[in-house]
Amino acid sequence: MVIVSAATLALSGCGQQPSAQATSELEDSALDGAVDIYNGSTVVTIPNPLNRGVKVLHNGARTLEGRAAPFLITEDARAAASNLAFVRDFYNDRFGRFSYDGQGAKIKGVVEVQRFHLLDILGLRENAAWMGAPFNQMVFGAGGNELDGFPQAIDVIGHEFTHAVVHTTSQLGSDGQPGALDEHLADVFGEIIQHELAPESEPFLIGETVLRGPAAAKARALRDMLHPEKSLDPQPATVADIPKELGEGCVPSRTNDACGRHILNSIPNKAAALTIQALGWTDAATLFYTVMTQRLGPTSNFTDYRNAVVKECETMSLGDKCADVVLAFAYVGL
Repeated sequence: MVIVSAATLALSGCGQQPSAQATSELEDSALDGAVDIYNGSTVVTIPNPLNRGVKVLHNGARTLEGRAAPFLITEDARAAASNLAFVRDFYNDRFGRFSYDGQGAKIKGVVEVQRFHLLDILGLRENAAWMGAPFNQMVFGAGGNELDGFPQAIDVIGHEFTHAVVHTTSQLGSDGQPGALDEHLADVFGEIIQHELAPESEPFLIGETVLRGPAAAKARALRDMLHPEKSLDPQPATVADIPKELGEGCVPSRTNDACGRHILNSIPNKAAALTIQALGWTDAATLFYTVMTQRLGPTSNFTDYRNAVVKECETMSLGDKCADVVLAFAYVGL
């Protein structure tokens, strides 16, 4: 799912599990958790299952030689290879999850998307996305005047990888509150992974390193989990702040961000930031991982999520800290 906007919403494959048929027919199906990086600047419109662009790196080693190699094995390609490997290893080392599907699926990243195309109808140039079946890949735009450097941002890489985890576990829907929870959990683990790599970084800021020009002058980050009103596009902090048009009876469309999946994720984001402050990063990571992979389903809403988090806190026997978790959700109206 796109991290910035709803521009590629219809193409992201949200809520779809990678199919065995698509994997066997369109991809190298060896389940070794390898990281393959493609340069997508040569692909018209979008990377696709049959032509992702030019494969340039396999587990960090170059697969391309010749005169084109220096131009196609870019800084973004190298960063994507390194950061995707770090995120893969984080999930494996911390939770015993081998690749995003838990079974060693190959991890495919496409960089430099839309670099040489004047038309960017799908809004991919300044964006990042997980594309589900039959794509089963992460794509990272070449960047522009306001947003750039997606593969070099570990929280963005963690965000997109986590979408793949969601779509092979709880399969949260793509619209409304289920879609917002999908975005929220991607934010949560993007931030947890960034803290793992760089504990000195300021917590709860998503995509702070990708802002350029006017965007950097306007905000400190794409999204601010603790202070959502300070995000690049200000977001509601509580249930009471949900715009009426995104509430009950909303009909998902591209113009309303599928009933606010990239807007309303701020509400559980704030509750999660407060929960992390109460529990600490290690216990919070375990709690959110269990809820994400075992306690939610395609139609789960904010109330379902709140109940699952509180119940899992109690299951983990975290004692008085669970009262703080209850307060964190009450603070946002849940």
